[in-house]
Amino acid sequence: EVALEEAKSYIATIAQDASSSMLHLSDEMTELHNAKGEVEERLTTLEHELDVEYFAKQEATQSLETATEANKRLSYQVSRLQTKYDSLKATTARCNANAVESELKHCRST
Repeated sequence: EVALEEAKSYIATIAQDASSSMLHLSDEMTELHNAKGEVEERLTTLEHELDVEYFAKQEATQSLETATEANKRLSYQVSRLQTKYDSLKATTARCNANAVESELKHCRST
């Protein structure tokens, strides 16, 4: 009968330990579940930030390409205008020279 009481006591101790372990595991499972939720939320936030950054880079790249093309067109137009300016400058110089020569001839003839 003493052995039976000892066995009951031992079983009760094991049951109590198991119950405590179950409560501890339940708390740990809750903490892990909460941590998982936080990690998933952070991952979602990072994915969103990455998407935003990716699209911002895409837009910046597109803007840079557009600006580069516009710059090429403007450079070409500036080059053409410079050529026209140089030509007009040379023509003006010739016209001025001709006008001076004509004026000199007129002065000499009078």
